[in-house]
Amino acid sequence: MYKLSQEKNKMDLLLPYLEHKNVSVRYIAASALLPLYTKESKKTLKWIRKKDKSIIGLNAEITLDEWRKEKWMKIIKKLWPEPCVL
Repeated sequence: MYKLSQEKNKMDLLLPYLEHKNVSVRYIAASALLPLYTKESKKTLKWIRKKDKSIIGLNAEITLDEWRKEKWMKIIKKLWPEPCVL
């Protein structure tokens, strides 16, 4: 699965794994696809977070939180490209 994800033109091959019966496979696919297929990946990660009470569910929650932070930081960096010193 990782070998496929390294080839830029083949990322779409991971899409079917977003609905795989194994929740770990779903998590790995959603995490890898998040930058390219954000809507689909977030939907899968939210489902995992809600349905899975194991460490995979926690990983899905953390992945979503970190994704939100990164998106927010990109906005901040565009607004204030120079570091602000107080």
